[in-house]
Amino acid sequence: MASQPFNMDRFRRSLLEDDADQFSKTLVSMTNVLSQAELETCIGMAEFIDGELFDVGWLENLPYSRRVVVALWMMDEILKLDVPSSFRLEHVDLKCQSLDTRFFKHLSFSSFRTLSDLKTVNLARNQLASIPHFFSNIHSLVELDLHDNCLNDLTGQLKSLTGLRELYVDDNKLCDLPCELGDLHDLEVLDAQRNAIAALPESLSTLMHLKWLNLSHNRIEEIPSFMSNLQSLTYFDIRDNPLSSTLPKLHSVRLDARQWSDLDRLKLEDVSHLNLSFIDLETLTFQALTGNSLRSLNIAGSPICSIPDEIGRFTKLKHLDLRMTRINKLCKGFDQLSSLETVLIEEEQGDLALLIRNCLPRVKIKVWNE
Repeated sequence: MASQPFNMDRFRRSLLEDDADQFSKTLVSMTNVLSQAELETCIGMAEFIDGELFDVGWLENLPYSRRVVVALWMMDEILKLDVPSSFRLEHVDLKCQSLDTRFFKHLSFSSFRTLSDLKTVNLARNQLASIPHFFSNIHSLVELDLHDNCLNDLTGQLKSLTGLRELYVDDNKLCDLPCELGDLHDLEVLDAQRNAIAALPESLSTLMHLKWLNLSHNRIEEIPSFMSNLQSLTYFDIRDNPLSSTLPKLHSVRLDARQWSDLDRLKLEDVSHLNLSFIDLETLTFQALTGNSLRSLNIAGSPICSIPDEIGRFTKLKHLDLRMTRINKLCKGFDQLSSLETVLIEEEQGDLALLIRNCLPRVKIKVWNE
């Protein structure tokens, strides 16, 4: 028998009628498996989804028990509805809802038509130990935020997300990254900071579109040589890792004060993008930095008062970030920066801007406005 088109008005009237027995029975059956907090989460999720389809102001007038039933019905049945073909749900925000993996197991979605166009899903700050199954199979997904959960293993949960461009798994309990990350060929942003990752899978080397990678605050001792293949990478944060071996050639890197002070041992050759922002050092030296490939240098937020003279040997440097520094004079080699195009400062650094203009009039001064 063909399913009947959903009639919201008829459903609304049935809820307002005095038909408490069926609602109570459904409520009791669901409260056996879901906690009060999870029931309230159901309501929030249902109101979100319903808000994309219908006017939900009437929900507020229902007794709590009936709102719960409506919520559960919507979450488990709305994907079966004969909704308009033009309707497409593209964004789902379920952050900070105390959701755990057990909660999602109780939702047996039988149709994925309404979810087939999802672009972004935010499940941050919950209690998930794995990616909910019905989100891990949506090929249209481009952004997935899972930061601050209880994830400890992503193996087998990412291979279907082939369109993913941004993945946030920071602040979890991951000990490694799955090999199937290499199948996410469109991935541009990967944030895995503040985990317990000790090693990197070689499949990372195939992510030719990866631009932003944060692996800070982990347990990585060695940066493997295959990371040199990531030529699109303009931000690679490895601060607060116990590096014990020399660094390979890297296109981009962000280091902490301890790592920078240990550069004679770690080595750093021909890096193009160097980020030393907010580094806790009052003086900087570039003597241990070999090669002349530096294109951009970020020392924003560092407590230094002057730029070291040896910066003049980086004749290919194009971009310099000096925001939130106490620099009040230019070094002797500053006028040798023949390729310098832009310097980023803040409004309060007007005296520094004047010094730069007098030294290199062709350089464009960009004032940062948050």
